[in-house]
Amino acid sequence: DIINVVSSLHMAVKVCKDKYNWYGNQNLTRLLTQLKAYALINKFDEQIKAVLQNQFILSESKESDSPYIKITRGDRSVFEENRIGILCQKFIMLFLVCNNDVALNMCTISKLILTGDVQEKTGMRRLYDIANVLEALDLIKRYHYKIMKKPAFKYCGPVINIDRTNCEKLMPEKLPCMAVCETSDQGDTNSDSSLDCLP
Repeated sequence: DIINVVSSLHMAVKVCKDKYNWYGNQNLTRLLTQLKAYALINKFDEQIKAVLQNQFILSESKESDSPYIKITRGDRSVFEENRIGILCQKFIMLFLVCNNDVALNMCTISKLILTGDVQEKTGMRRLYDIANVLEALDLIKRYHYKIMKKPAFKYCGPVINIDRTNCEKLMPEKLPCMAVCETSDQGDTNSDSSLDCLP
């Protein structure tokens, strides 16, 4: 799970079977810029605000009542997968479009990014695994509030200064769900060519 999270953040790139090149924060700001552009184009900020203001309740009888964030641009089938890498990028996107003083609790996060094809306990376990890695990387900070059973988190990573007026040209064609070069059948790959695979 750890390597899946850091790969989804473009901090490591798979170059062949069981081998990754490590880049650390070298590509992180570029990825966060793309993710924020993706989130703004799809109006995640407005969707999150509506959920927080209205205390949206999931209705099992009406699909339209599902509170998880929707996209109008991009590959919906990929976006709605519950793989660790995709969940990590959606997790981060929530915070990139929220005000810095907004703390999101895990219950709200799970409702916003988990889709219906994963069991609640499995999904929550994945989200906590993601949160633990992101916290270790100093991208989010955990808070405990007496009125909340589950912990809340605030973003503390790099500041990404873009808004909806200039995000169109920065948005990737598709969600950069996993920045890996699948070359297991082609032998090793040097670091420069690996980086060429990053969006």
